Amino acid sequence: MCFGVLFVFTFPGKWAEAGERAASCPALLASGDSKKGTTHASHDSFSLTERLIAYLSELMQEQVLSIERLQEWSVGLERGELVNPIAKSENEAKVRSDLLIHYEAMQEYVESGELDHAKLLAWTQKTLKQKTKDQENRDESQEETKIVFTKGKFNLIEPGEFDYGEVGETKRVKIKKAFELMQTHVTQWMWFKVMGDNPSEFKKKEHCPESYIQLPNAAGQSVGMCPDHPVEKVSALKDQAHPDYKYSVYAFIEKLHELSERDDPIIKEVFPDHKKGDRYRLPTEQEYEYVVKNRGKNNGTYFFGENESKLKKYGYYYQNSHDQTQPVAQLKPLMVDGDKPFWDIVGNVYVWTDSFMGSFRVIRGGGWSNCARDLRSAFRFSYGPGCSYDHVGFRLVRSKP
Repeated sequence: MCFGVLFVFTFPGKWAEAGERAASCPALLASGDSKKGTTHASHDSFSLTERLIAYLSELMQEQVLSIERLQEWSVGLERGELVNPIAKSENEAKVRSDLLIHYEAMQEYVESGELDHAKLLAWTQKTLKQKTKDQENRDESQEETKIVFTKGKFNLIEPGEFDYGEVGETKRVKIKKAFELMQTHVTQWMWFKVMGDNPSEFKKKEHCPESYIQLPNAAGQSVGMCPDHPVEKVSALKDQAHPDYKYSVYAFIEKLHELSERDDPIIKEVFPDHKKGDRYRLPTEQEYEYVVKNRGKNNGTYFFGENESKLKKYGYYYQNSHDQTQPVAQLKPLMVDGDKPFWDIVGNVYVWTDSFMGSFRVIRGGGWSNCARDLRSAFRFSYGPGCSYDHVGFRLVRSKP
């Protein structure tokens, strides 16, 4: 874990430091000088009220101060009441040490007697109006873009035999049972619909300027995403007690089974042809290679033959990925049995499998940062199941009850 230092806007004359905490929470700005009543040079032109507004804005951005709490504070200002906006009581703030520091800093502003109530009220009303407008825009955006989200569809793969392994080093393997494999990787939107968050690295507007959206989860938090990009930075941990289990493909599968058992409508949003009781799992590496090799019909170095220059038509790797993931189902698909499409069956992101190399779990397919040779049909690599990287995602196998 990485650690950093949290700083806060403090009442002039006081410098507060929260000590070490996880660097995943961006540090807030700090101001103040050693002599009470003397502001830091960079804030000479700002009144105490303006500094408080800047502090509140930062707390809103960092989600320390909720919209609901700001609404309550605004109602109080309308009645002529000025209370601490952080928490209703000091005891409530003490639940979190960082919240207590902000509470104490805010208390000095509140008790200063120098704040412009009218200016604070005007700012809160303007901020709440903008937040309401932003939410309406997000809702409209969600409604308008519903139909463009890639849904999770599956193709049935019949059993059979094929040459497993690299050219010249193969062995005959029999796939005994039919299975259904996803046509695409699991996307960020699919993960969000099931899990309510997005662990991906490539999820900011800069990664998908035309398709970036923010959607509210069940807790009312806004989650940003590149909806049709593969979800990545997910592990293959099976230990439910591990603190990072929530970002494991097995946590996703576990949640799918919960939704499936109660026939929750969410699962049909993600997998339109889902039937109650359907079960999901990772493919074995032999199943995955069986599909890549078109059930034993395409046994060359690549599923399209030996001409490496054709790879750009089928998969994203270092030469055409622009150093990040890309939306699924944009390039030419592998067609299995002539009528079953699989997009990004190599490239974009590796996929976790249910197979092992010793204690390491096998990944297949190659990713956006890899060389062409890593996208060979039989290429295999492995990571520890607790690893989560921005070039590893997954796709699922489905079986009927």
